[in-house]
Amino acid sequence: CERLTDQALLSLVGEEGPCACDPASAEEGSACPHGLRHGLASLDVANCANLTASGLVPLLARCDPARLRSLDLSACDRLSAKPIAAALRFCPLVTMLRATDWYTLTDSAFGDIVYHCPKLEELDVSFKLVPSPVLSEEALCECLPKLKGLLKLNVSYLENVTDAVVRRVARSCPKLEELRIACCIKVTDASLLEVAEHLGGSLKSLDLHSNDLCTDLGLVAVCRRCPRLADLDAAF
Repeated sequence: CERLTDQALLSLVGEEGPCACDPASAEEGSACPHGLRHGLASLDVANCANLTASGLVPLLARCDPARLRSLDLSACDRLSAKPIAAALRFCPLVTMLRATDWYTLTDSAFGDIVYHCPKLEELDVSFKLVPSPVLSEEALCECLPKLKGLLKLNVSYLENVTDAVVRRVARSCPKLEELRIACCIKVTDASLLEVAEHLGGSLKSLDLHSNDLCTDLGLVAVCRRCPRLADLDAAF
């Protein structure tokens, strides 16, 4: 819905209008006390370029924390990451977050997302076509290993995904089934050797297209030690 605006989201909040509570001061994991909760279990507003935090924050603040599990905020150009990340404290059971092409994402906001949503099983903070430096290597190394239950991770086109980042993920996320690190130009065979060693029992899908520092050495290790691998993209 390309023309969707904040008003549509606010209509879900109720007749009393948007909530005035501050997400940063609310009790962790609790719903906002101002007005009725809504029963959304999934919210997809991808590519809704007119949406802002003014519409989404009140909606998140009044979600039923026991129901909302899936969020897709991809390519919402006017959506500021920091207030959205803070509002995710109302959604502690979210297991899927897609936020591709989120140019306002910062290290601080990313840290808040991981802190407030520790049960994430699928996380997509990738970019399309154009590499982006929005997240630092330090933030990726610090935050991603905290998501012990991750099953799917897409960090494609993030410029600061390095061997150190992949190593931390491989050693800290033992359930990982899908790893997408396409066009992460700093990734080398060292990453693939870590994946082969630590994710051999779980990995089903690997996307590393356009990573020209990866060679036979790493790919052979993955193929030999990941017997469940069913989907491999090594195109250039």
